[in-house]
Amino acid sequence: MTRTFRRDRLTWVAYVVLAWFAYLQAAPGLVIAHLRDELGIRPETRARPLQAAVVSGGSFAVFGALPLVSLALSPLSQRIPVMAITSLASLCALGALGAQLGGASIHRGALRVAIGGVFAMGATALVGRLFGVVLS
Repeated sequence: MTRTFRRDRLTWVAYVVLAWFAYLQAAPGLVIAHLRDELGIRPETRARPLQAAVVSGGSFAVFGALPLVSLALSPLSQRIPVMAITSLASLCALGALGAQLGGASIHRGALRVAIGGVFAMGATALVGRLFGVVLS
């Protein structure tokens, strides 16, 4: 008497689940190889978030203090223009510093942050005018 081997539905489900887990174990190796070979991303060059946070916090504290110092040293009639110019200069310096640390063009980084700063200052002035909170 010969017995035939039959696979029921549960066996096929088990095959699919095992294949899925085998794929999940193999996929990171394929992705890591692609990142390394095609994109040039290596573990040695990965991001260092703690270092980035310390540098970012320190630079914003230093460059944020410059407009406050200029505010304290400027005459009362010239405070708003001096504050705007000093803030814009600090933003340009921060943009250049960030671009240099990131390996990008210093001029483009400074210009990008300066343009964003001008728009932010303009929007702040516009909202102040709309709500009647204008300093002169």
